[in-house]
Amino acid sequence: MTTRRDDLLALTEDDLAVLTNRGTLKRALRELEAGDITGELSVGDAGAITVVWSDGPTVTIAGEAVVADARCTCPASNLCRHVVRSVLIYERAAAAAAQADGAEEAAGGGPWNPGAIVDEALVDALGKAAVGRARRRLEAGMLVELVRSAKPIARFHGLGHTIRFLVPGDPRYVHCDCADRPPCAHAALAVWAFRALAADEASGLVTTGAPPAAAPASIIADIDGAASLLMEVGAAGASDDLLGRIGRLEGRCREAELTWPADTVAELATELRRYGERDARFAPEHLVAVTGELLLRADTIASGTDAIPQALVRGGRDRTSAIGAARLVGLGCGVAQDARRLRFTVPLQDLAGGGLGVLVRDVAAVEEPTTTGPIAAPAGPPEPPRPLHELGRRLRVREVALAEWGRGQLLCKGAKRAASGQLALGRGRIGASPQAFAWEQLRPPVLLDGFGELRARLATLPPPSLRPRRATEDFHVIPVAGVDEVRFDAPSQMAVATVRDQDGARGEVRHPFTARGRAGVAATLATLERSGDAVRFIAGPWRLGPEGPVTSPTAIVLGEPGERVMLQPWIDREPAAPGTDAEGEDAAASVEVPDALEESAEARSHVAEAIRAIEDALGELLVEGVARADARTGAALGDLARRTESVGFDRLARRVGEVASAIEARMGSAKREIGPSVEAGLTLVALTRLARDLSC
Repeated sequence: MTTRRDDLLALTEDDLAVLTNRGTLKRALRELEAGDITGELSVGDAGAITVVWSDGPTVTIAGEAVVADARCTCPASNLCRHVVRSVLIYERAAAAAAQADGAEEAAGGGPWNPGAIVDEALVDALGKAAVGRARRRLEAGMLVELVRSAKPIARFHGLGHTIRFLVPGDPRYVHCDCADRPPCAHAALAVWAFRALAADEASGLVTTGAPPAAAPASIIADIDGAASLLMEVGAAGASDDLLGRIGRLEGRCREAELTWPADTVAELATELRRYGERDARFAPEHLVAVTGELLLRADTIASGTDAIPQALVRGGRDRTSAIGAARLVGLGCGVAQDARRLRFTVPLQDLAGGGLGVLVRDVAAVEEPTTTGPIAAPAGPPEPPRPLHELGRRLRVREVALAEWGRGQLLCKGAKRAASGQLALGRGRIGASPQAFAWEQLRPPVLLDGFGELRARLATLPPPSLRPRRATEDFHVIPVAGVDEVRFDAPSQMAVATVRDQDGARGEVRHPFTARGRAGVAATLATLERSGDAVRFIAGPWRLGPEGPVTSPTAIVLGEPGERVMLQPWIDREPAAPGTDAEGEDAAASVEVPDALEESAEARSHVAEAIRAIEDALGELLVEGVARADARTGAALGDLARRTESVGFDRLARRVGEVASAIEARMGSAKREIGPSVEAGLTLVALTRLARDLSC
């Protein structure tokens, strides 16, 4: 061949599916593999490609044209399978020629920097006017999250769009989830953002434009004041005046475009209302967590630091957005549980726009007994709590069970997605149907290439208390090539597995054992042990552990296309195997549960237990208020400080001791000044929340 088309050689099958769709790609591949259709390929000196196909059509890709501008003599109005076949046959011919010459088969393959694309190339691809508009948008200010990889990604916070570069050095080959025809203006914005990222960084956050204006000092003062009053009187002493004050504070935060602090204030108000209404879903640890987050955000905003981009801490123009009519694909189901509340979360991606939302259902951890008639019947022995797999089938949202939301695809109209990512469904009918788990067609940033790209992305993020409050902020689907090790870790009471991607990079599954989720742990162990080589995707909220990315998955997908099944570790009771039904009723009896599952959790992490003990003590303070604290409270906190120090938490132990000392000093003083106790308590609340973030 006379002229090498590196742009075509850089396109993978997944890229072609993005440019067309998965169905068109599959049909093109089937026709080539069958061998009944042949193509006569010719390449001109300028790189023009012509393929005359035996079934009639002729495809022409001019030397300077991208695949999207290819011409085919068939009547299709969009990118047809004949064009896809032409790219594939060209790639195969190039690979055969390279093998004969002993040369490399294709261009690219490793991480590259879109910042190297020159402005002249942007003008050629987008036009001078579009580049000018993009430049003005850049100067107005934005926050961009960047990952350099084989297919670099730029995620625009605030704008809500993600763009991926498909071909090294060519801005024409991009895939963006905006509505504009590629290449869109986001390509130019991403190129300029990559230029601002340090050359030796694989990922990072870039802020453009002028620094954000200082937050109104009065709002920060009101946040501190509301938190101080809560610490003083506690949820038990919260008056209508305090609740009204918090409600007004939320509105002021939204007016100042402090979106994430506003959402935090709203959650604080919800927890206080639950306490006042004796709602079984109220939990003191949630009150501690949300108060600590609010304090951390307020302190970071007040400091004006640029160590963490202010846009991450503040939010901005993030608003509730209408989804309209959409096909939502379920990505499994997760469960967060404590002594008071179960929170079921179902992440769903809109395949058309690529947006990720989460369906949330909160239920009390202990079901309230029901009685009939004016006189209650004598109380009998309490019924055991329902297991999670039973709740997954019984709990319904709009007549669809949570388990089916997680494993199905649903058509809905009128849905809205809040800034937090939580979905509010419209009144229209919900149509549910099975999905084939063809997750190759999921959109970035939900779908990443592998653990290397995931690790680079997670490394850019600050602790959860100082990042966007989207429920899906750290949720990703990772393609997996297989499972290397499966075991039950008795000290941490978790099912643990090491998984690898196609490049050999590794991540870890760590699914916790709970009494109500026992069947799911057994099913996870059985699935990964028996069918580890068939695992193809793992979905879940990911974090960086000492050895790499870690998740407690919402879903594990196994099998080859057309025969795939899903295991939802939190709410399924059956091991999943390719070609079998993951929801059979009888297979649970055949699952062998390791003896370690019967053990108590006495050997759990000392770190987690120490933090939990401090959270419990703070929960009592925030419920009762330090104004009611007495000498016994101070003594208990002093003992907690000594125990915390014994496990290595020197700084946290000192802070616990400061709270104890302040309370004891107040008890021994005639003036009984409460300020030091409140200040020490709030400082400990903030640091404990940060410790929880960093230990997760």
